[in-house]
Amino acid sequence: GVAQSARCRGIATAAVAHLVQLAASSGGVRRIEAHILPGNIASARVVSRIGFEPRQTIVDPDGEQVVLWAYQIAT
Repeated sequence: GVAQSARCRGIATAAVAHLVQLAASSGGVRRIEAHILPGNIASARVVSRIGFEPRQTIVDPDGEQVVLWAYQIAT
């Protein structure tokens, strides 16, 4: 996460956007997924701004119910 004092400055959005750009430029990644707790509005907003779309609610390996967000990289 982002430190409380640094929130609402676009840091998380910039970081995730950069990671998506790196993955896309690698040529080996077709889809990126984010598992976000249903009540985590800030994280959902970050990935939504970048172009991720909510796909489904799943149970992650830790046994928590999360929303799977996906970003499809154009080929």
